[in-house]
Amino acid sequence: MASIFRIGESSQLVAQGAETDNSPAAYLGRLVRLIPAEVLAVYQTLYGVLKEPESPAITWLPVIGVVLVFLVRVWGTRDASNKFTTAQWLAVVISMVSFIIWVLASGHKILWFGVLDPRLCSALMILWVFVVPIFYKGDKT
Repeated sequence: MASIFRIGESSQLVAQGAETDNSPAAYLGRLVRLIPAEVLAVYQTLYGVLKEPESPAITWLPVIGVVLVFLVRVWGTRDASNKFTTAQWLAVVISMVSFIIWVLASGHKILWFGVLDPRLCSALMILWVFVVPIFYKGDKT
């Protein structure tokens, strides 16, 4: 079941109901595929479990999340050949950055790095989520 997160060319989008790769349906399709919601759910659940009483493992939880985003997105963006070399590497990186921004905007630290003003990360998250799918349109092959 590879390719579930793959962002395709406009001819594939038209077959799925979008008029062009600039249509609202195509934009939302890219947006949904670039947000690592499955790993965010795992992260938030584990964070809640490890928070009270605080476990030393909570320090490494964001790193584990980044690794999970990498693995899931490489697996999910492969093409029909199922070769890992066909993964959409830019989409993988965008999803990893999205996860990192979300962790920081939540006020959590990544290892010992945290942002002093979470409002900055919140603003960055809003910009990132809305702007990236406008410019990243997947593979054109």
